Formats: sequence, C-alpha cells, structure tokens
Amino acid sequence: MGSKTIEIQIGKRTYPIEVENETEETKVKLSAQLVNDNINKLKGNYVVTDYVDLLAMTALEFASNGPDTSEANESAYNKLMDDELAELNSKLDEVLNS
Repeated sequence: MGSKTIEIQIGKRTYPIEVENETEETKVKLSAQLVNDNINKLKGNYVVTDYVDLLAMTALEFASNGPDTSEANESAYNKLMDDELAELNSKLDEVLNS
C-alpha cells in the first residue's frame, strides 16, 4: 500500500500530511486534536488571540510535560471517535430519510 495525503487543521490553518497507513493517519489526527485542544484551553486561560503565540505556548507546554501524554492521548482519541461517530450518524440519517 502506498502513502496518501490527508489534510489536518491546526488552529486556523490546514496542512497536507503524507501518511503511510491507517495507524499513522490515526496518530497524526490524534496529535492534531491534542494540539487544537491545548490551543483552545490556552485561549480560555489567557488573553492571547494570535495563533502563532498559542502554538508556541502549546509547543512549550508539550515539551515541558515530557513524553507521558497517555491521558491527553485518550482524551483526544475519545474526541476524534465522537466526531467520527457523529459524522457516521449524520450520514445514516441522510440515507434513512431519503
């Protein structure tokens, strides 16, 4: 199987990312979700609206927390699954109502 390009959104920008398989795609999506969740948390805690500043603060926070992010990964995974289930539910509703 070859690589494919997916698009992820971080902050207000969309980035094309090349992934090799579904496992890598899930990992990238989870990572993007973690970054976005942290940006939203920081926006609520500080009077900062510049996304470059929010990304820098997120990078600093992630780097200072070290590699143990299992709780954050689980939270991001749950959010990702909730979003995907909501999308599937919407598609099912469309099919059933047509």
